Amino acid sequence: MLILLGLAGCAGNQVRSIDPADRAKIDQSGMRSAPPPPIAYWKMPGDTGRGDPIHPDQFEGVLVELSGRRALQELVLDRMLARELAETGKMLDGVAVDREETILLMALDEDLDRAIRLLQEVRTRDGLGPVRYQALLRRNAILRLLVEDQIEIGEESIIAAWDRDHGPRRVARVLVVQNLAATAEINDQLQAGVPFAELAAARSTDPSASTGGLLDPISRLDPSWPTSFREVLWSLEPGTVSTPVLVGENYVLIQCLKESPGDGINLEDVREESERVVRRARERLLMDSTARSLLEAASIDIIDTELKRAFDERPEDLRSAVMPNARTRPEAGTP
Repeated sequence: MLILLGLAGCAGNQVRSIDPADRAKIDQSGMRSAPPPPIAYWKMPGDTGRGDPIHPDQFEGVLVELSGRRALQELVLDRMLARELAETGKMLDGVAVDREETILLMALDEDLDRAIRLLQEVRTRDGLGPVRYQALLRRNAILRLLVEDQIEIGEESIIAAWDRDHGPRRVARVLVVQNLAATAEINDQLQAGVPFAELAAARSTDPSASTGGLLDPISRLDPSWPTSFREVLWSLEPGTVSTPVLVGENYVLIQCLKESPGDGINLEDVREESERVVRRARERLLMDSTARSLLEAASIDIIDTELKRAFDERPEDLRSAVMPNARTRPEAGTP
C-alpha cells in the first residue's frame, strides 16, 4: 500500500510575533535587508490597485496548522526510504517509477479511461500536485523494491484469487451492532416483519448502512473477508438471516439474498493473472507495513513551536490509497 500523507511543505523555525510586512532582516554585514516579497494579493470589490499583500510567513503559519504533521511525516519517510534503499545496494531507475503509475491505474479500474478519471479524482482529493505525485510514485517504487524478496505465493492463495474473480458469488446484506442485546431486539423486529434493509439503514454501524447493508458480491474463498463471515454466508439458504456472527469486536447479522454462478473460466486459463493479483496484494500489505514501521522508529526533533504543536495535537493515521477497493467490509479496521 502506498502511503498518502497530505500536502507537502512545512515551515522552519520562524519569528512569528512580528508582522512580516514590517519586519526587516539583518544580514551578516549588519545591513538591513528587505523582507521576502508577497506571495499573493487580495482586495475587496471596488478597491483600486493591486490590493493588500499576503506574505510568506503569514501563509506558512496556516500551512503548518493545516497539514504540518502529515507533510513532515512524508518528508521524513522519503529520506528514510532513500537510506534504506542505499543500504540494500539496490538501484532504482526511472522505468520502475513510471511503472508505479501503471500499477495504480490497474488497481483503480480495468478500463483505462475510467482509471485515468479516477486517478485524477484521487489526486484532487488528496492534494497530489506534480511534486507530491512524483514523490508518491518514487516512494512506491522504493517500497516495492524493499519488499520484493519477502513475497511468498502458495497454491492456496492462487486458487482463492481465481475463485474471487471467476467463481460463484453471493449477494448479501449485513447489519452490524456492538452487542448481543441489540441483535436480540433486531431479531424481534425481523420476526415482526420489518425488512432487513430498513433495519440495517436505521441500526447498523457499518458504512453499508447507507445502502441498507447491501454489499458487493462475495466469493466463497475471497481472503479479503474474514473466514468466519464467509463460512456463515455460504451456509445460508438464499433469503434467510444468520444468527449473530462475532467479527472483530462487533456482532454481524447476515442476510443472504442470492447466489450468482461463476463465469466458467478455468484456473489454468488465468493462472498467471491470478498469481499477479496475489503478488500485488502481498506487496501492498508489506509496503504499507514497512512504511509504518519506519515512521514509528523515526526520532523527530521538532524545533519550530507551531509545527510541534500541530504535530502533537493533530495525530492522524497514515492513509493508503494505492490499491483502492470499493468493497465495504463488516470488520472495522480491516486494511
